[in-house]
Amino acid sequence: MPEGVTAADVVNNYLTAIGGVEKLQKLTATQTIMQAEMAGLPAPITVTVAKKVPGYYVEIQEIPNMFKQKRLYAKGKGYAESPQGNSEIEDEEELAELERS
Repeated sequence: MPEGVTAADVVNNYLTAIGGVEKLQKLTATQTIMQAEMAGLPAPITVTVAKKVPGYYVEIQEIPNMFKQKRLYAKGKGYAESPQGNSEIEDEEELAELERS
């Protein structure tokens, strides 16, 4: 990093380049897709996280033709799907974590 440039400068310049904090605060939905290859797996693992404000969240972890797991949150309720079965999420700490996500 050039001398005299701080991390705050980098973040502020980025925010300015994308239209400012006001535009960022207007976002109502995001989706992030991450993919990784791991030794011994027949295909890459994909993790998809989608959020919509207020109060909607989904996380999907998947290895094609092998494994798929989901956690969903909407309006105070949570739901999980996995190879071991499907269930409502009732643990208050996990629900709070999903709500914050």
